[in-house]
Amino acid sequence: MKKLIFGLGLVVCGAYPLPLLCQDYSEIIKTIAFSDSLEKAKTVKDIDKALVNPANVIALKLNLYSYSDTINFQKFTANIPKFKNLRKIIIDNFFHFDLTVPAELWNLKKLEFVSLHNLKIESFTGLDALNNLKYLSLMASMLKKIPNQVYSLTNLEFLDLTLNLIDTIPPDIKMLTKLRELDLSNNCFKSIPVAVTELSNLEYLDFDNPEKAGKFPDGTQSCQNELTIFPDISKMTSIKTISIHKLILTDENIKVKMYQSYKKEFKGSIK
Repeated sequence: MKKLIFGLGLVVCGAYPLPLLCQDYSEIIKTIAFSDSLEKAKTVKDIDKALVNPANVIALKLNLYSYSDTINFQKFTANIPKFKNLRKIIIDNFFHFDLTVPAELWNLKKLEFVSLHNLKIESFTGLDALNNLKYLSLMASMLKKIPNQVYSLTNLEFLDLTLNLIDTIPPDIKMLTKLRELDLSNNCFKSIPVAVTELSNLEYLDFDNPEKAGKFPDGTQSCQNELTIFPDISKMTSIKTISIHKLILTDENIKVKMYQSYKKEFKGSIK
């Protein structure tokens, strides 16, 4: 049954002026069938230990909380080719240091899980060749559009684009036939893109906003999603939840259409 909820599972994180929304879990993460190698792997959090035998590292997590952590980031990026069997990488740039992920990362063809938070990305060249990728999070990357290479990730099940500057999604997104969860929180949308309604396996769609819009560390103003057009979602037969916490509605008629579409009352309040 379809439900309209209001941003459950969202927390505010980040110590700089921009109120950064971080989803602390994925609705589908426990049901994604990763490889046995990844399912059994222990996540390495010490880059120096990882570099002792990087070819044996399957999962790596780097939390960047201090200047010394940025040195660890640089150690990783300088040695990316050595991590030839890496299947999972998480890099959380919590304090938004000025760091760039090199395009070499996309040469790691076994990647199944990529989570890059608050990082510049040099290039997406090569991303489209990651045939095993099922989970991709590019949060707070100041993206103005979804990289074209993403549409070739036909095994992708989870896509998180929270806190970017995206205002439209082209029809190419329907190529992501296995996509089950799409997080577009805190972007610049004026409508739910019609292209999204063509994702036949989509279960969870997020359009949440923070309590108030802020600025990126370089002074760029962040956006908030506003809904001025509500498309026909009747063909989204797989949808379970559309989350619209603090979504801005500028037209009372839009609210009426949403009521009619779901045929049930809202829970909570909208902005």
